[in-house]
Amino acid sequence: MSKEETTFIKWFGSIAAILIVSFIIGGVVMFRIVGVLGSEVKHNTGEVKELEIYHKDDVKLIRDDIKEIKQDVKKILEKL
Repeated sequence: MSKEETTFIKWFGSIAAILIVSFIIGGVVMFRIVGVLGSEVKHNTGEVKELEIYHKDDVKLIRDDIKEIKQDVKKILEKL
């Protein structure tokens, strides 16, 4: 092999090695990101469920308050 061919093979080999290493590092980083995102989604889903429970309770309380107000208005109107 000539000197140019040897230089080309070394150059090509180094580029291939850099690409392989970058793919491995990228894969590991993506795997970690997926893990972090998964835990965040699980945490946020729990918060959403808690908020939904509180929302249902608040809606029930508001409806009860509206019913009481309507009953009080009826009593006041009957007295008038």
